[in-house]
Amino acid sequence: SNNGQADTTGEFMFGVTRGYEIKNGKIGRAILDTTISGVAFEMLKTIDMLSDTVEWISAGFCGKKQPMAVSLGGPAVRCEITVGGRV
Repeated sequence: SNNGQADTTGEFMFGVTRGYEIKNGKIGRAILDTTISGVAFEMLKTIDMLSDTVEWISAGFCGKKQPMAVSLGGPAVRCEITVGGRV
């Protein structure tokens, strides 16, 4: 993901470089270079699957041009989100 933002209400928006649809339990088409948004607390309620594998990337810096190292990562998650206005 990239170019993300969130606020104190839990609303978020960020870019996704690569994701996949899951339909009828099978991996579907790739979703490339899109933006997703929602309310974190509502999205967390829809999680129904987590990966056993955790991946961390720690090669970035704060997007506000400040010298603060940042990292991101976690397991793959299956949840409902809105992509392009559709759930």
